[in-house]
Amino acid sequence: MKIVFLNVNGGSSLKELLKFISFHIDTTDIFCFQEALETENFKKALSLLSKSYVKFTTGRHLVPNIIDTALTTFIKKEYLDSNNKKYLFTDNPSIGIGLQTKVSINKKTLNIINFHGLPYPGDKLDTKERKLQSKSIIQEIKKYDAPIILGGDFNLYPNTESIKIIEDFGLVNLIKKFNIKNTRNELIWNMYPDSKQYFADYIFVSPSIEVESLNVPYVLASDHLPLILKVLP
Repeated sequence: MKIVFLNVNGGSSLKELLKFISFHIDTTDIFCFQEALETENFKKALSLLSKSYVKFTTGRHLVPNIIDTALTTFIKKEYLDSNNKKYLFTDNPSIGIGLQTKVSINKKTLNIINFHGLPYPGDKLDTKERKLQSKSIIQEIKKYDAPIILGGDFNLYPNTESIKIIEDFGLVNLIKKFNIKNTRNELIWNMYPDSKQYFADYIFVSPSIEVESLNVPYVLASDHLPLILKVLP
């Protein structure tokens, strides 16, 4: 199974985003997008996926009256597990937002969580709210009785306590395991040349999940790099 996590930045890099989706559409089972606001640009990207995938979406302000976000998960129809879905933290603007969907592969259930964490402050360091956010994620996934793949834009640096909280629960941090050096690109660095940030995006998995590969190609489909995960059935 191949899963792509990507903050699409509202489709602001439309030409490259369409090229990226077109290249991966025939081989990808699940796309998990963050900042998937249905701008005119992103609607063009959506049209590529509408025939082969079932779409789940949710959204709200991440910071009251400051920023809107939307999560959209596309799943190939053959993997759907009874259209199960759950919207996470939609009633708490002080933490991030999540979208949990269930998929079935070889009669095994997986929980796929598409997540977007608090964007402010922009330093991606610990805050009281970000620690609460990680603890809230753990409290949620404790309820699940099937393995978990949790990914998206966490807006966190690797050495934060907020990341450690998730690791200490027992999920495997694949950014660390695969020694990924960077999940951002020049589109954001050119905007903020005096404070280049190299991390924001992560995938965490249950230890029982057999991971075949994690690739983070340097493309300009967004100001974030795509995380391309392959897991064995």
